[in-house]
Amino acid sequence: MPFTEDGVRVDLLLNLLAIINRTTSMPLFELAITSISRQITKKMATLPTLTEKNNLLVEYLSMFSKKEVNEYLDYYNSLTDREKEESIEDTIENGIYLYQPPIHEEEAIFHRINRIIQRFDFIHPDTIYVKKWGRTYKTLNTNWIGDMYILEQFEARSSDAA
Repeated sequence: MPFTEDGVRVDLLLNLLAIINRTTSMPLFELAITSISRQITKKMATLPTLTEKNNLLVEYLSMFSKKEVNEYLDYYNSLTDREKEESIEDTIENGIYLYQPPIHEEEAIFHRINRIIQRFDFIHPDTIYVKKWGRTYKTLNTNWIGDMYILEQFEARSSDAA
C-alpha cells in the first residue's frame, strides 16, 4: 500500500467518485478534516513554546465552532502549567477532537475547510509513494490522507448463530 513522506501507511484508497454517487459527501470532508488535523498537530510539535502551540490549536478550533473553542479555553485556563503542557502533548500525540456543527449552522463545512487551507500555508494534500520492483515511486496525484471510520458489515452464518 502507498505511504506518505512522513511514513504514514495508507490502509484504504477510496474512489472519490463512488462516494459522491452512492452516499453523502461527508466521508470526503471527514478525510480532509482528519488530514488537516494531523498536519496541525505536526506543526504544533515544531513550535518552540507552549503558548504558540496553544494559539495554533485555538485558531484551528475557532474555525469550526466558537462554542467549542470557548469551552476549550475555559478548560485550558483552569489547568496548572504542568497540566497545560500535558494537555498540549496529548493533543500532539493523540490528535484533535473536533465538534462539527450540523450543516445548517453558521457556515458550510466545504467553506470552512477551504478557509483553513487558505489560512495555513503549511496545510496541503499529501504526496504519496509506492514501492514497486524494489524502488520507491512518487505517485502523480496528491491526496488527502486522513482517518476515516468504516464499519464492516458481517453476515451471520448458520455456524456463527449457535
